[in-house]
Amino acid sequence: MTVDQYSTVNSTGSSLSEKGLFLTVTLTKFIGVLGLLLMPLQIGGFIEGLGLGETQAGLLATAEVFSLGGGLILVSLGIIKLPLNRLAIIGGVIVIIGYVLSIFIEYYPALVIARGITGLGMGLINAAATMTIATCFSDADRTAGNVFALVYVGSAILYLATPLLSQFGHYEGLFTFLIVIVGIAMLLFRRLPNTSTSKTQDKNIERKLSWLPITLLISGQAILFVGLGTCWGFAERLGVNSGLSSKEVSFYLAWSAVATIVGATLAGWLGTRMGRGAPLIGGAVFASLACALMASTGMDWSYLPGLMLYQASTAFLIPYMIGTAALLDSNGRVAAAVVGTLIFCYGGGAALGGWVIETFSLSALGWVALSSASVTIVIFFFLLSQLKNGQLSDPSTP
Repeated sequence: MTVDQYSTVNSTGSSLSEKGLFLTVTLTKFIGVLGLLLMPLQIGGFIEGLGLGETQAGLLATAEVFSLGGGLILVSLGIIKLPLNRLAIIGGVIVIIGYVLSIFIEYYPALVIARGITGLGMGLINAAATMTIATCFSDADRTAGNVFALVYVGSAILYLATPLLSQFGHYEGLFTFLIVIVGIAMLLFRRLPNTSTSKTQDKNIERKLSWLPITLLISGQAILFVGLGTCWGFAERLGVNSGLSSKEVSFYLAWSAVATIVGATLAGWLGTRMGRGAPLIGGAVFASLACALMASTGMDWSYLPGLMLYQASTAFLIPYMIGTAALLDSNGRVAAAVVGTLIFCYGGGAALGGWVIETFSLSALGWVALSSASVTIVIFFFLLSQLKNGQLSDPSTP
């Protein structure tokens, strides 16, 4: 990855440090996806620390992730109109408030609200990072891949640190550590562009949006990530059910970050050399197959390969969704909406997964993922047809 492949300009038109902005937006994105990265460990911590059932613990994750996605969507719709750097700083303050409340609250309804507050803050931070990628870099697909590769390196460190932090409580020690991390990150958020997130920033773009491919992209990835979220939300439980201890699962989650780094780096290197069709379809297929392996509770050997394949395929797939959204709208609003919907549906998958487990079994989660991927693949074929038939000019689309 070379610095000169990026093209960044601030609101005054002067050139920014490409490397500095890339590193800043990577840190911002990392903070903005903490709720997703740590979802399995948080669910396990709430189950063991508070004695909750799978459905209740899943709903806590859903509240956080729904709010995370909701924050992104509020920004994408122009309801929240702030400069990107200020948006991230305000989001950081909200995240810290949410974590503090989550440490001291044990009353379940109030804890749901606290997790929602945390998610909202992450959503604002995530929106700032996503819109920066979509608007400030010349190759959004490649940039997103490289950003996520570094984000997953950070996630590996967190997974390794989690067992050490568990001695301070099932989740309290982890949340305290994250408060410190977010506080440090806020010092760098001010380096983000000070351009406004207002949807009225460029009214001409509003008129040129191709709504059919946008609808197909958002609906396809929404269905897919509801299915994938059922497995990811209970990845820790699936591992324990396979005969592993919670510490062993944390260790494997840390090592699976190697797979996410590989997947995201591959997306960053490949870019649009093969178009967007093969990456989108292939990512959906392999991610769902990975869920089926993880959920095959009768085969103990399948959990770790499934986890590695899942991490690699989703890390490969997400940058292409962001890049396709950036192609559809260079103002970054559609990219924020796509990521917001993705996260929103991921959280919904956690709640759905709890119901599926209690109604059927853990192994049924794999069938949910396979079914959702099948529907998504059909939708993506229609999306690619729209791009190929001239609905949108994209010379890289096959």
